[in-house]
Amino acid sequence: MCRQQVFELIFTDIQMPHMNGLEFMQQFGKINKDNVSKVIVLSGFDYFEYAQKALTYGAFSYLLKPLDLDAFQKILELAENAIEKEANKRKEKEQISQKMLELLPVYSSSLLLQWINGALSPIMRSGVIEILGFQGAGHIAVAKLDAPCTRDKSQIQTLLDSVRQAIDAVLLRHKVTFYINTDIQNEELVIILSDSLNEAAGRELAEGLRHFCRPGVSIAVGVSKPCRDIINSAHQLVKEARLASLQQFYDPECLLFFDDKNKLDPLYKPVHQPKEEVLLLDAVRNGQAESIRRLLTDMRNRIIEEKYPLPEMLRTRCKLLMIKIIEGIEYLRESDSYDDFVNAIETQLDNALNERQLFDASEGLMLRAVNMIAEMRLNRRENMVYQCLEYVDNHYMEDISLEQIAEKFDLSPGYFSQYFKNKLDINYSKYLNQVRLLKAKKILETQEDKIYEVALQVGYQEVKYFNRVFKKEFDMTPEEFRKMMRIMKSR
Repeated sequence: MCRQQVFELIFTDIQMPHMNGLEFMQQFGKINKDNVSKVIVLSGFDYFEYAQKALTYGAFSYLLKPLDLDAFQKILELAENAIEKEANKRKEKEQISQKMLELLPVYSSSLLLQWINGALSPIMRSGVIEILGFQGAGHIAVAKLDAPCTRDKSQIQTLLDSVRQAIDAVLLRHKVTFYINTDIQNEELVIILSDSLNEAAGRELAEGLRHFCRPGVSIAVGVSKPCRDIINSAHQLVKEARLASLQQFYDPECLLFFDDKNKLDPLYKPVHQPKEEVLLLDAVRNGQAESIRRLLTDMRNRIIEEKYPLPEMLRTRCKLLMIKIIEGIEYLRESDSYDDFVNAIETQLDNALNERQLFDASEGLMLRAVNMIAEMRLNRRENMVYQCLEYVDNHYMEDISLEQIAEKFDLSPGYFSQYFKNKLDINYSKYLNQVRLLKAKKILETQEDKIYEVALQVGYQEVKYFNRVFKKEFDMTPEEFRKMMRIMKSR
């Protein structure tokens, strides 16, 4: 019965048929290893030897017959307290064990992260070996998820789990030993392999991952070179695998990349040649779309001809080039849309998943700048006539010839003359004379200045020319006009 269930209290005599109490306790001790049950011995033998053996075999108490009921009650109370205290201890121990089990994955993950980040102390090395279950040769792969349009952590985690299952389907046959989910924000899985990844398995893996790729989501797996001591070289191997995975930026159709075939050079800093920048600036300023496309293509081919810069380095260079272009064009630099244009550069170039998209986005932004310039020029031409009329109204008393006012508005005299005539159906010189003569009439009507003084006030340096122009326009001289106005006022 004791083998089948637990009794809190067991009372036994010493002298019994078949098995005496001491023999029972000796065998029961093998079952009651944690001292769960309390055994109380009742005996009529007041022998020290019996009592000593009983206590040696784990008896809670040794009581003599006949029983003293008060003493018996105290023994029961002591047994009850001991049972409750030990039950609480077992419960605490179980809770601690459960917490340890819950913390074990967290501890393991933390230990492995320290390991691949090169921050593992030598004393913790054995812990990594125990978690991985192997040491010696191996290599590391990194599955990198790039989903700039998806920032929901649960969606990213679900996608990473699906990627892991797809990898499992292929690589479990090749001794994949462990995964490390470094950080959901990093959107990557670090895969520890104890066996080399051959080309056949690589192709199978790439096909298994391909159906997870869709617009706005890309997956790349970078594989480090094999290493004889993976435990001490993990940090370097992870760097190699991550660097290898970045090659997808230049080859978006491929999903699997090996470090020993890597064309990426972390030290390579591409530069845009001054001549290229000048030609691009001129092409944008003059609205030459084909020239923009050709110059960008030549620049792209030159930059990635022999080796590749890191994607972020190329992205940064493209941003700087775009900023230089819009800074070099007055229309864009002084436009109200300048800040929006800069934000568009940041957003579109950051969201480019690969090098082709990056240059396409750069071309699109430059063509957008071309359209903005054309629209601003058109608006400026439409508004220029009003600016010109306002300028004439404020400066008619000065020497503002056709050549001078054309230069004021950054136009040739011939173009300005034609533009003015088309807009107002009158040539510039005739309009300027009309403004001056109307101003002169007002002065003659309200002031007593001499005629040559009036001529100077409205921009005529020679009084004779002023008299001739005035008479031609109003069929009377300035003096005659003044006399007529006096007569009309007197009447």
